[in-house]
Amino acid sequence: MAPRSASVVWRYFTLESAKNEVKCQICDKKLAYNKTTSPMIKHLRAVHKKEVTEEDQEDAEGETPPATKKRLIQPSIEQQFGAKMPYPAQSLPKKNLDQKLIEFIIKDMQPLSVVEDKGFRAFVNTLDPKYRIPCRQTTKQLILERYSKEKQALKDQLTAVQSVCLTTDLWTSVAMESYISVTAHYISDDFSLQSKLLEVEGFEGRHTADAIATHLRSIILEWGLQDKVFCVTTDNGANVVAAVKKLNMRHLPCFAHTLNLIVKDSLAAVTELDDLRSKVRRVVGFFRSSCTAKEKLDNLQKDLKMPQLRLLQEVETRWNSTYLMLERFFNLREPLSAAMSNMDLPMFFPQDWAAMADAIEVLRPFLEVTEEMSAESNVTSSKLIVLVRNLQKLTRNMANSYAPESVGHRLAGSLNKHLTKRCGDYESTRFLAVSMLLDPRFKKVAFGIDANAENAIRALTSEASQHNAESQPEATTSQHIQQTGASCVWSDFDSKVKQQINTNVDTITEVKLYLSQPNISRMSSALDFWKEQGQKFPNLQTLTKKYLAIMATSVPSERVFSKSGELISKRRSCLKSSQVKRMMFLHYNM
Repeated sequence: MAPRSASVVWRYFTLESAKNEVKCQICDKKLAYNKTTSPMIKHLRAVHKKEVTEEDQEDAEGETPPATKKRLIQPSIEQQFGAKMPYPAQSLPKKNLDQKLIEFIIKDMQPLSVVEDKGFRAFVNTLDPKYRIPCRQTTKQLILERYSKEKQALKDQLTAVQSVCLTTDLWTSVAMESYISVTAHYISDDFSLQSKLLEVEGFEGRHTADAIATHLRSIILEWGLQDKVFCVTTDNGANVVAAVKKLNMRHLPCFAHTLNLIVKDSLAAVTELDDLRSKVRRVVGFFRSSCTAKEKLDNLQKDLKMPQLRLLQEVETRWNSTYLMLERFFNLREPLSAAMSNMDLPMFFPQDWAAMADAIEVLRPFLEVTEEMSAESNVTSSKLIVLVRNLQKLTRNMANSYAPESVGHRLAGSLNKHLTKRCGDYESTRFLAVSMLLDPRFKKVAFGIDANAENAIRALTSEASQHNAESQPEATTSQHIQQTGASCVWSDFDSKVKQQINTNVDTITEVKLYLSQPNISRMSSALDFWKEQGQKFPNLQTLTKKYLAIMATSVPSERVFSKSGELISKRRSCLKSSQVKRMMFLHYNM
């Protein structure tokens, strides 16, 4: 309990007389008590400024002994009760908080002006009064320094990499500025698939093949990858494809874009579906623009005890949006039919709903494949052949299961035809076939034609033998003489022949042993297999880093621009291309 003539500080301390101590009610800290309140006042000043009311601060000041008061009265009351001096500019806490601020701006795509927002500054000051937020110009400089540091670190990583796959894409911002992006994909020493953004570079002038090739060449040289690019994956644009060919680099068309073309061409080939999509688009547009219609649809879903779902509108450039639009429309057919009554909207008849159901069923496998192949953290190139074969088989079976001349029959048949036209040569494409062989989930089993499998095995064996020969140290002439007893005239030649024979035998044995082992589960990780079992097959393990790093789609580069769209908003529309470049590099690679 407190003394009878209690000081204001006793509102915050409890006297424990048996121990000659006082206990802080805020933090439970115990202090020695020698009949004076000075230690308690100092404690409140140093630790609990925020918890002590202004009135109590003034009362405590009045109770301070004259000698002490003289020293304290010079600074403000705020300083008396523990106001903290800002962190020194070069102190570790200040630097750490500056970097966290940079990460907040980069990761959440915040404008640089956020550091000047009063609410944000007040919030940060409440969290840590000692931290002073840097101004916009200083923040910009901190981002530049972080960019330079991270870029050099990535360059150092790529120096040790033997092979990379690149993806690239072009994009125009809301400010009508063009950009080109390049991402690099490689398998690290711990056998994890790495995806890094190299550049988001401003692109002026026409998007000709020569101009694109010039930009790509410049970026490749900047990053020291001129001898390391094994494959470049792009969309099917003729200018981009021609640009890669001008650089004499291996090119892989984006599988997601190829599927998009296959589905769009097939949908257009079925007249009923083309007309049906037009009707659905009109209805969806009406419900998305009319508050009354939307509310009516919502209420009908509630009455039917259905989840509250909104209609989806398709995007012309993405076929999967067409599927999602039709699927959502079909699932809401009951409340929709009721909501559209007495409205000036197209009528949907039983044959329309039947055609929609057929289209959804036939297209569902294509949606599944598109989503799986768009994954950035998984091996994708080794799946291309087997996925195309599976889709061909599915569409063939579906076409046979539907009545002749039905929408399902014609759509499935058209999909099968366009699959064969655009992807029929995948299995005979050497680097795709070798990639599939090196995936322990697939190997030879995924091939549809035995001759293609044998050609791929020969190609893999030849390349593995070459790698084995290059990695073998050459014996000296004196060693040849001692080992063979031959004359020095023929020793060098005989040694090379013997080495070639041994290398070929070793590699053939390695390839046969690998292929003879059972395939691992399709749900297992191919890279985990090579990390754990690769020492048994050293030459194949090395080739794996080259072939399994190939990206089957250019989605990684497209994702860069989807994020760029968030970055270049109205509040940041004045960002220069160099700032976009730094911000996107850090955002993607953090």
